[in-house]
Amino acid sequence: MDLKISFSKKLLIGFLIAIAIITIINLVGLSTVNSMKTSNAWVSHTHEVIEQTQNIISILTEAEDYKNQYRLSGDTQSIKNYRNITALAQPALSHLRATVSDNPIQVRNVDSLSKYAGIKLEQMKVDNSRLTITG
Repeated sequence: MDLKISFSKKLLIGFLIAIAIITIINLVGLSTVNSMKTSNAWVSHTHEVIEQTQNIISILTEAEDYKNQYRLSGDTQSIKNYRNITALAQPALSHLRATVSDNPIQVRNVDSLSKYAGIKLEQMKVDNSRLTITG
């Protein structure tokens, strides 16, 4: 039994092994890139949720500021600013709810935030007939 392998067969086996190794490296690299893309998408999603939440907090804070400005100064521009800013609250909450719709826990958190925002806005409600702010 002669175990001698010709040079061309050795060369062919070497190339096949090299191609197999390169293929495995490429598959691992592709898997890593796909994993990184998924991770980056979740990081972007998280930042978007944080930004939207901060926007809602900002809307509520500005509404309260305009309410206090009106109470201190009686300036009707503060009422207009208050109405403009409070009109943004519900669309911002709806947008946030749509953004987190893939996560039931976060949807419940947004529902809690909506409830809190509703209570807060109700406390600051503007009486349109007398241009006064209650609460």
